[in-house]
Amino acid sequence: MKNNILPYISIFTTILCTVYGQLITKWRVNVLGVKSQSLLSYYKILFFDPLFISGLCAVIPAGLCWIYAIKHIPLNIAYPFIGLTFALVMVGSAILLREALTVNIIVGTACIVAGIIIIALR
Repeated sequence: MKNNILPYISIFTTILCTVYGQLITKWRVNVLGVKSQSLLSYYKILFFDPLFISGLCAVIPAGLCWIYAIKHIPLNIAYPFIGLTFALVMVGSAILLREALTVNIIVGTACIVAGIIIIALR
């Protein structure tokens, strides 16, 4: 049983790390961005920010977990679950970053989630 669930835990970890990386990167870009500074000095500020760096580093466990998952699950089953990142980033950006949700965004995301459910029921 453990061997059957571990690849799905790996997909879930990939999704969480990806969502974390996207949200934290956007948050730090917003907080640290000043329009009057040069691009080089802006990047310097970003790359010395521990939270921004943590967002970039989230790619590492996401990638390692993804490699494990696709080794054990067919790609055409595993890959659609990555669509959950769209839904989670949408919810996270609305709650944490106070970004607007439009009807188009909600309907489009609902379609993605519906597709994932259809594939999962296979």
